[in-house]
Amino acid sequence: MPSIKEKELIDQACKNLSDKLGGSEVSSAMSRNRILDSTISVADTTFGVIAKSVVMSSNMSFTIQQAKDAHEATNLPILLVLGYVQPSIMQTMYDNGISVIDYAGNCMIKHGLLCVNVSGQKNTYRNDTKSHALSEGAIKLIYRFLSDKSFVGKAYRTISSETGLSLGSIKNTIEELTNRQFVMHTDKGRKLINEDKLLELWVQAYNQTIRPKLMLRRMSFRTDEMRSKWQEMNLPEGMLWGGDCGANLTDGYLVPGSFEIYTSKPSAMLMTTGMVMPNENGEITLYQKFWNDDNDTKVAPKLIIYADLMNSGDSRQIEAAQRLISRCAK
Repeated sequence: MPSIKEKELIDQACKNLSDKLGGSEVSSAMSRNRILDSTISVADTTFGVIAKSVVMSSNMSFTIQQAKDAHEATNLPILLVLGYVQPSIMQTMYDNGISVIDYAGNCMIKHGLLCVNVSGQKNTYRNDTKSHALSEGAIKLIYRFLSDKSFVGKAYRTISSETGLSLGSIKNTIEELTNRQFVMHTDKGRKLINEDKLLELWVQAYNQTIRPKLMLRRMSFRTDEMRSKWQEMNLPEGMLWGGDCGANLTDGYLVPGSFEIYTSKPSAMLMTTGMVMPNENGEITLYQKFWNDDNDTKVAPKLIIYADLMNSGDSRQIEAAQRLISRCAK
């Protein structure tokens, strides 16, 4: 079911489309399929609707994949109803076979004989989420909630002792998630709801806010042969493969094109392997590890790998990310 904000966007999209089509009837209806927020009927065409306040580069890949999954599940053409989107991102969506309309009526819509293209309309949409941007502490706490669904129901002091976050930060984060309809309070305690949308929110916030700050340095392999034998590199203790390599080691599907490593130790320790050297333009990127749940596999948690892959914008990496998250759900 769409939120109140999403319902407003859908109603505005119907009005804008009707105006652009000379008063033709455009109507919306609830969808029985939970993957859609609604449907919109224009003439003889019914679109499956996904509504979002904003699509930016940090959640563009996620949104494209979400639209493709929705089309595959419903066999309906998909219309993204957005509050705001940059023209270049709208074009990318359209190039991927996805119709788009924003709050102002700017749109790129095509299905069969229906073709509507409008640009240059001034968008006055106000994105309230900007005034409620998630703090770094909140992003890290949501990571714990998504990693362990029962963690949201624990006492604040327990959450604080396990995360190092203040009681005030925890309280504010849970209140914010409750207001955004991601946490429900029941007689049995708190629980996560709308987890798919929460995952999208977290991936966007993590890649936009935290990940850039975690970057430590770049390196490169000393030779092409060493690069091809990356799996033979014995990572020092405290270092874990993320991104492409983490996905490859999880299910063998993705051939790495880039090399992400998360570390809790000095990054220079990687050079003790004898296979790498400093290079500010190198294919190896080292990030500071921020979580505490260590493992013995030398592979970062699946949520971290998923966020790395979704940040790339590459179709094969997005496909690998979807495979990974599907394994998490099983």
